[in-house]
Amino acid sequence: MKRLRNLLPVLLVAILAYQCTSEETENNQTENLEKEKELEIEEIAFESFRQEPFYSALSDHLDFEPIDGNTLKGKKKHKFNIHKKHVKKISKKSVDYTSFTFYMTDDDLEDPTILQNLMVVKRKNELEVYRFFYGGAEKGTLPHDYNMAQNTTFEKLLDFDMDEMGSLASKEPCLMDDPDCNGGGGNNGGVYCYNVEVYISYACSGNGATGTHYHDSDCNCTDGNGSCSSPYTDYQNEMFCTSDSSSNGAAQEYVSENNFGGGGTSYTSEGSDILISSVVENNMPEGADPLAYKIGLNTATPVYNWFIAANNEAFYELVGEFMEMNGSSVETRTLAQNVINSRYAHTCVSPFPFVKYPTGSNYHILYPKLTQYLKSQLPNVANIPKITNAIHQFTQLPINQIQNDLQWGKGPEVHIAQLDNYPDCNTCTEDTVGYFDKPENPNKIFLDIDYVAQLENGTLIENDNDAAIFFLGTTILHEYVHYGDYNNGFDYPGEEGRKFEIMVYGNNVQPDNARLILNKINN
Repeated sequence: MKRLRNLLPVLLVAILAYQCTSEETENNQTENLEKEKELEIEEIAFESFRQEPFYSALSDHLDFEPIDGNTLKGKKKHKFNIHKKHVKKISKKSVDYTSFTFYMTDDDLEDPTILQNLMVVKRKNELEVYRFFYGGAEKGTLPHDYNMAQNTTFEKLLDFDMDEMGSLASKEPCLMDDPDCNGGGGNNGGVYCYNVEVYISYACSGNGATGTHYHDSDCNCTDGNGSCSSPYTDYQNEMFCTSDSSSNGAAQEYVSENNFGGGGTSYTSEGSDILISSVVENNMPEGADPLAYKIGLNTATPVYNWFIAANNEAFYELVGEFMEMNGSSVETRTLAQNVINSRYAHTCVSPFPFVKYPTGSNYHILYPKLTQYLKSQLPNVANIPKITNAIHQFTQLPINQIQNDLQWGKGPEVHIAQLDNYPDCNTCTEDTVGYFDKPENPNKIFLDIDYVAQLENGTLIENDNDAAIFFLGTTILHEYVHYGDYNNGFDYPGEEGRKFEIMVYGNNVQPDNARLILNKINN
């Protein structure tokens, strides 16, 4: 386990501690949270929340509208019911932190075992809005042994910067989906954010196609009569921010930026909602393998036939996961082609360039800086003997396995979790940065969500991204030493992760000394 010194967490523990589902659950969690001396917890009336200075700007996107005595409904941007009977206010004055948590339900979410919270977080000059999902609930309550770390996911809905926005009440807020949305560049500037829904119908043509028809996702004509009655339609929804106050103008701008132009595209707009319908020509031949076509493999080559063969299913799925996680850019497709060709020619030992994310997670979207480091920089560690030899000494793992594990898509899974109060970790505190959970999760490495958030927003080590990334790397390697030591059955005596850092870097790396150690290494 690795801990931070002198860094206070963001306190998203408030979300996990206040599920707001049943009095019994709340009471148990309240008892645990009150042990935090500086944490002030209270239940407030919704009218008190309405008096907050940021409320008017926040309501532009959440549109709190009374429905009855106990419920509010947001129907502009995010359709959900917010129960104002339970409004939890949690604050910690020492870090200028205040949060407001609501129990919520979603009309579009039909699964009764999924509970939700909406949380508004004010921290210094930032205002953030999160939606948390708790799976595995029973009849609207959480069981006593509910595992928050494994069953809880969240998404960030809004992200304000009060310094950049000026008076929140006079401007439309920025959304985290658009990093260039900065409030219009002045006190009088305006940023307008729209809810965009896009329906894309893909038409298939090319070798084997009878003209241009609508097909299913594999470009197979399903009605057997030469023209398909059921098109393959893709749906996407996102927020789009622009300086254009006209929804019609914003729709045209969105269509142009996303290459949806042409005679097959139409759009309608009303207020802050934009609906786009587009027909996109897809030249994939009927019957062609969709993944192979997406990668760009030539259907007339033996590599193509080898790749799609049934006895190659495991490798095919690995490539599919890689493409799903990394998109279909030219760089991604080229890497996939090179790996497939190398595997076909028996020259490739490791398919993809230490770690991987859980299947189906959206970490690569939520944490782009972390993802970039894991994919592009951490694999280089495999070529530094001082590091790999030290890992070998403390784990007795073979050098070639260490080098293989340090490649993207290999080795243990990285999970992002709230480690302040992680279940079964009696030594975890607000200073815990990384954690290896043996024996419950022997193939996973955990990073603290507060720490990762600080990395993403540039507050982990102010104005020094290289030092922050360096500290990130030492944390992951620290936990990997625990992972290797346990899974290899070696059991090195003492805190092997810390000893590894001292052997390689001369000290236990922390945010306050990362730059000094990095300078020493570079010189």
